[in-house]
Amino acid sequence: MTGQPTYVIELNERIKTFDCPDCGRKSMTVWGFVSRNNAAHAIYYAGLMTGHDQTSVRLTVSIGGWGVENVDEQNVESRRWVFMEARPTSDRYELMVREPDESYYFNKTILGKPTARAEALASPLLKDFFAVADFVAFNDPAVRSYLKGERVGSERDRLAIAVLLNQLASPSLSRRSPSPPTPSPYPTSIPHPPPPPHNPFSC
Repeated sequence: MTGQPTYVIELNERIKTFDCPDCGRKSMTVWGFVSRNNAAHAIYYAGLMTGHDQTSVRLTVSIGGWGVENVDEQNVESRRWVFMEARPTSDRYELMVREPDESYYFNKTILGKPTARAEALASPLLKDFFAVADFVAFNDPAVRSYLKGERVGSERDRLAIAVLLNQLASPSLSRRSPSPPTPSPYPTSIPHPPPPPHNPFSC
């Protein structure tokens, strides 16, 4: 019997803030990578709408074809991405699939093919997208803190956590001869998220 997949998160330490183009309030974006069973699996962008009264995380998740450093060898055509929104309830959070053109990254071809809501809900890949989104919600410290109504840490806090996670992911740590940081299986050419040109959600 096949066991449950093992996920590992790799945080980008940056936190990018932007002004909501509708209300002008400050919000922020964090992003990172998720591996499954020691293989590159997904990347994500999480928009934390900290300036809005309604707590909301806007998740753009791309799955498939990651793990190739050379841009010319990347299989972008095999990638699919879904746009989701997470909102907290009294004791958990709800995850909703939204239309891809509502994502700030709709025109980012590196993410692969955008998946319409109806197509995503009928797709056998939906459970994979939900699994990544759930893992991010519980393991990205900024996303988790924001959904719980707590303070979102600084870039310095995020960097410290990223370094610790990288050390824990290294297969052979030794006090006498410490191993170098585990190299990322993801390409270095992933663009940093730009300030959104338009907020598709009302404030």
